[in-house]
Amino acid sequence: MKFKVLFFVLIVGFIFTNTFSAATFTWTGASNNNWDEQLNWSTGDGSDGDDGIPLNSDDVIIGIGTPVVN
Repeated sequence: MKFKVLFFVLIVGFIFTNTFSAATFTWTGASNNNWDEQLNWSTGDGSDGDDGIPLNSDDVIIGIGTPVVN
């Protein structure tokens, strides 16, 4: 019984760890000044332009340029 509870807690922990972890996006402005343009964001993993768009739970760094939010 103890192993079943431990297993359940580990599985739930893995699910919620990935769900609630915020990513950090850096504004590159590589394409234009549109916030919703995927090519304007990077997560710093070396693959600019394929990281997606920041969500409400993500952190953003805007060091250059002026993004426009529609």
